[in-house]
Amino acid sequence: MIDEECTMELTDGNIKLSLSTEEELQKLNDIFIDESNFFLNIEGEIGPSPYVCFEEGWFPENKNKEDFKMLSCYEDGNLIGWMTIIKGYPKEDAFYISHFSLVDTVKYKGYGKKIINMLCKYFKENQMKSARILVALKNWDGIRFWYKCGFDHITCTPYDVSYSEETFASIELEKML
Repeated sequence: MIDEECTMELTDGNIKLSLSTEEELQKLNDIFIDESNFFLNIEGEIGPSPYVCFEEGWFPENKNKEDFKMLSCYEDGNLIGWMTIIKGYPKEDAFYISHFSLVDTVKYKGYGKKIINMLCKYFKENQMKSARILVALKNWDGIRFWYKCGFDHITCTPYDVSYSEETFASIELEKML
């Protein structure tokens, strides 16, 4: 399954998740560039690039780089996406998916759900009790996807804004493992 020391790999049939490597950064950045307009339109901002995530991590103040993992997603040996997770956040027995995206050519084929199920199964086997995700309210497909993956409990709505074309808000969803 996952070796925390220097390799991290999960496999299920033709799907593989592994710690991202420096050699993958250009391809991961290409995926990031392709998705940037989408995230800008639904979240009002673009998260950090794979280069930043790989070098510095992307985590809250009370966590550190050892708690942060950047994973590459493969289907039949082809790089199809990437994700970032924070272990032990917001509680020690939880993990947070801070970013997840797949290339457009594989969306709506069940790979995303399979990847999330693999990750949740691994963390459940390793004593985690829950998983959380922040999803933009303007991302209807994302909300539907996370709900189908079992993220059916709203934990917070961290923004205090009125709805408009120019404002952005998200909800945090939780799945019990």
